[in-house]
Amino acid sequence: MGTLTAGTTYYILLDPETTTSVTQTFQINCPAAYNPCASVPTVLCGTPVTSSHTGTGVWSPGNCGFSTPGQEKVYAFTPTTTGAHNLQVTSATGGFVDYFSRMPRVAVVLLAGLFAGYLYPTTVSMGTLTAGTTYYILLDPEGTGAYSHTFQINCAPAGSAPPCVASPSSPTNGQTNICPSATQTLSWAASSGATSYDVYFGTTATPVFVATTAATSFVANTPTNGTYYWQIRPVGPAGTAAGCTVWSFTKTDVTLPNITCPANQVQVNTANLCSRVTTYATPTATDNCGILSVVLQSGLASGASFPVGVTTNIWRATDLSNNTRSCSFTITINDTQKPVITCPANIVKANDLGKCGAVTNYPLPTATDNCSISGITLVSGLASGSLFPVGTSTVTYKATDASNNTSTCNLPSR
Repeated sequence: MGTLTAGTTYYILLDPETTTSVTQTFQINCPAAYNPCASVPTVLCGTPVTSSHTGTGVWSPGNCGFSTPGQEKVYAFTPTTTGAHNLQVTSATGGFVDYFSRMPRVAVVLLAGLFAGYLYPTTVSMGTLTAGTTYYILLDPEGTGAYSHTFQINCAPAGSAPPCVASPSSPTNGQTNICPSATQTLSWAASSGATSYDVYFGTTATPVFVATTAATSFVANTPTNGTYYWQIRPVGPAGTAAGCTVWSFTKTDVTLPNITCPANQVQVNTANLCSRVTTYATPTATDNCGILSVVLQSGLASGASFPVGVTTNIWRATDLSNNTRSCSFTITINDTQKPVITCPANIVKANDLGKCGAVTNYPLPTATDNCSISGITLVSGLASGSLFPVGTSTVTYKATDASNNTSTCNLPSR
């Protein structure tokens, strides 16, 4: 019947060559379902293995848009030494074969996609494998034709992994009040014998693997305030350090900015004005993480016309984390200009009939001031409408402004 496709319905027609009664007994014999796990060969360290594939498989994990419908083969490998291992392909015919493996840090990853005569020989890192743990390698062709690949696993050399770094260089372990920023540079001292470093980073006490670097620094993303955890695992020819300390640091800014206001000022009013134009230096501010703004909250800006009296100017500094602190200073304008008072003209009149004097009325004095008059009062002499005796009477009035500056005038009367 040839090769039949699973899931497809086929119809079989039985047609006798006679019109008499005919009885036939038949059956369809099906091939056994292919099971890649029925036989799992063991791979030994440094020993080449030739893997042959023909036909259709039962899985198709796929990779980068390519399907893998070919016949799968599964191999088991148990390292005897903890350390860095790699998979080396030395020959390949037939086409692309995708290599998958269970790795220490993730579930299943693609190791290599290899094409005969083009991408081999090649070597792909398997990372640090742990002695005594069995790892499985899946070879899955991208077609259903005939494929042959020869590969081997190169094991970590005997020896010890490089030691853990004792403590970080920056940030220090447990450091707090680090200025918020989108990134943070992590740095550490070199570990003896290390050729690279696995960097683990995150916001939990068990940070996740993020990168491998040959440098002794790494720029991590820190988009939000809070506590971050990190770990450095030195990697060497004999493997990766284990049991390294997880460090932490906290990015938050709770330090208030410092702001310095200029000294208080005392000035006198401008002549004939109840104010004075006054300038002052803008307050200065500093902060551990940077200043966002220094703004006037209340009062008058430098160069404004300050009124007579005391004006309190309040300035506020805001840092990049919106922490604030304020300072204040006063501008005092004293009014030293006296009011101007004008008395009415002298009055000369005769005595009233039968009197040794005369009842005399006079207009009250008037006063002006650059600010305002608070009162005009009789200091000495007789009030208007009084009986003034024969002779000269001197009447004195006093004008007082809002700042208690005073002026007087006299009104002689005869």
